[in-house]
Amino acid sequence: MFSFQNSKAFLLFLLPVLLAVLRKLKILKRITFKTVLANWNGDAFEYKNKTSKTLSVISKILTTVSFVLTVLSFCEPVFSTQEKIYTSIGSDIIFVLDTSPSMMAKDMDDKTRLSVAKEQISELVMSNKGPRFGLVILGTNAAVKVPPTFNQDYFYMQLEQVSVGQMGNGSAIGDGISTAVLHLSSGTAQKKCIILLTDGENNAGEVNPETAAKLALQNNIAIYTVGLGTKGSVPIEYTDPSTGIPYYGYYNSDFNSDGLKKISSITGGNYFEAQSITELSEVLNSVTKSQNVNQNFTYKTVTKELFKNFLIIAIITMIISWVIKKIILKELWAFSLKKSLAVKRILQVLYFVFLVFAYMDFSWGSYSVPVKKSDYAVSFVFDISNSMNAKDCPGENSRMKYAAAYAERLLENMGETSVSVILAKGDGIEAIPLTEDRNYIFSLLEMLSSDLVTVPGTSIENGILKAKNSFPENFSSCADIWVFTDGEETFGQMEKALNICAKDGIGVTIIGFGSVQESDVFAGDGKTLIKTALRENKIKSAVNAVYEKYNFYNSNPQIMYVNSSEKSSAQKLLSQLKTKSKENIITTYEVKELTHHRLFFILAFLCLTFSYIITEFNLKILKRIFTGTAAAIIFSSCSQAQIQVLNGSIKWQQGKFSDSVENYYNALEKAKKKNNQQEIDTALYNLGTAYMMMGELNSAMNKYMEISTDADDKILFAAYYNAGVIAHSTDDFDSARMFFKKALQIDSSRIDAKANLELSMNIESSDALQKEGVSFEGSQENEKNDDMENAIFEHIKENEKKQWKSNSEVPEQNLAEDY
Repeated sequence: MFSFQNSKAFLLFLLPVLLAVLRKLKILKRITFKTVLANWNGDAFEYKNKTSKTLSVISKILTTVSFVLTVLSFCEPVFSTQEKIYTSIGSDIIFVLDTSPSMMAKDMDDKTRLSVAKEQISELVMSNKGPRFGLVILGTNAAVKVPPTFNQDYFYMQLEQVSVGQMGNGSAIGDGISTAVLHLSSGTAQKKCIILLTDGENNAGEVNPETAAKLALQNNIAIYTVGLGTKGSVPIEYTDPSTGIPYYGYYNSDFNSDGLKKISSITGGNYFEAQSITELSEVLNSVTKSQNVNQNFTYKTVTKELFKNFLIIAIITMIISWVIKKIILKELWAFSLKKSLAVKRILQVLYFVFLVFAYMDFSWGSYSVPVKKSDYAVSFVFDISNSMNAKDCPGENSRMKYAAAYAERLLENMGETSVSVILAKGDGIEAIPLTEDRNYIFSLLEMLSSDLVTVPGTSIENGILKAKNSFPENFSSCADIWVFTDGEETFGQMEKALNICAKDGIGVTIIGFGSVQESDVFAGDGKTLIKTALRENKIKSAVNAVYEKYNFYNSNPQIMYVNSSEKSSAQKLLSQLKTKSKENIITTYEVKELTHHRLFFILAFLCLTFSYIITEFNLKILKRIFTGTAAAIIFSSCSQAQIQVLNGSIKWQQGKFSDSVENYYNALEKAKKKNNQQEIDTALYNLGTAYMMMGELNSAMNKYMEISTDADDKILFAAYYNAGVIAHSTDDFDSARMFFKKALQIDSSRIDAKANLELSMNIESSDALQKEGVSFEGSQENEKNDDMENAIFEHIKENEKKQWKSNSEVPEQNLAEDY
């Protein structure tokens, strides 16, 4: 929807009308010369040449168009769209995709079976934002590529990398299904299902498909099987990835329909056959609709600012008009002979400069914006640089091994919180997207190694920023990032990343590993010895710098450092997580930069207006009006107390809160001497607000309470509202409710007061996750009694460890700088 955010700016279209009226009333007088030629006897010049006349008209049209576009730009046009933000979990769907060579048969609308399957899976995921999707690929072996996640970008990237033969030439359907079951079993989705897409029969692997189906049934997971392609002789083109040998010819296709039907029937699912793109699309959409569940959601308004689009055209047309008038028609030289016109030219140049500044949209200062969340999500960032191999942790463990064990124990105590995993070395790599699948995370932690990423160096900044981007935009989650590191950085940009996260309301906790005493460790080349230690002072310096920058806001996201060797370190981390509940609304705050394009627009139009006034108005009259009338209005009608309040407000706007407090105190004393209650109430309110912005909440509350109940309604409403905010921030919810109620009794139409009252009424006075006694020692595994299930899951986990290990590549280049 197209709209204007600053509709009051449309009043600027009255400026040309006002100019015409003032000229009509002779208050302003149009200058009598218009152009270049040296005719200074009072005769107005007119172009005789047809080309010059045309150019003059074009210049005037362009000037008018530029003015119109500039005003429209100042009106701040925006295009708004509504995005659905889910506040609860829906269904989990894992695609099990066959990658055996037969999937290269070209019998689905002249496309290969694998390419059609990937294309239709991608379209399905793109059009369904509610469910979490995962991906398992199978060949001779099976492996999970994507655990159930909302992160669609990660899903597309992994799906795009799927190729035929990468898991071997067989079809281990049983292993594929059991792998999917393992990674669905730990989730909290209301519905869970597996969609198997294959064109063959089970001829590899160690798990029978029917056994895997029974395992799915035990975990309340439905299986839908889809037979791809036609039966009979079909053309095929295939290049063996292991040998590079191409194969061409025809393939006798005959997949086991009965076996696929039996797999789906065991779990209450259905069997489908798809011989074309359309049929496969209909099948996938049908299955997805059958898995739909009711999800809580809200709408987020996304606005795209368009003022720059209008303004750049206005600036370009202005430049073209100037070139025509001043260069081609040579008006430039004549105007330089008149002082008032020289001033006008300077003001018009400033008009242009201020418009350019408005386009550049400079920003300084910041403010906090409350954002409501309904869930918690954490991203683990593991520093896997070579310095983490130093063995200076308890039990002579390496920092990396100790960090992995520490993270495992955290996971065991985090309940159902979704977690993503980022590997940070010379770059940040999203190893696991945001998911509830603990099994996949545990398999990575057991194989954590510096060889998982071959980029040299250490960039904790890239790891933090990658973690920030791992939180999905279409799900309402309160985000935290936990960084497991020793603080050894090659690039030294950690503080920059912390600033970015703080602005976006994302908490970051740096967890230090290792000893502060230096020890030796090999660099990435395996030969060069380097000194390494826990750089605690460097980490604390970065954290404190960000805290000092944003501590003006009492609600700023938590940026902190903890040492893993401290007893209470784990408790500090876990205390950041609160009980998940459908009714539990978490309010976080994002820090927004104050942009100042409006200021430059105002300055630009003031310059434009004064350029005409100075040229056409009597400056002596103008001087008398401003010096006489303004002085009389400002000083004669204002009391000393009001002047002090005005000075205090100016200091407050400049951020000089201590100076503003002094002015407000002076105003209060002068008002008390005059016994003027209205001025006393005004000074008390301003004084309380200044204290509140300085973080002195008790002093602010005391000043608000001194305000008379007979004060002006606007002051009284604002005082009660701010008192409610202070009480809420100090967890005094009873007082907060009382103050918000009093504010609504004065003005019942205020939505912000109603929202805060409801929030204060719903919040529980105690936090369920702040219980004592949360520790690692008492954790127990939730063991299943089914021996078959345990055996199968252990088999799958071992395969996944091998998969992580196979992804580890020993770097071939000289990595001496990698520490």
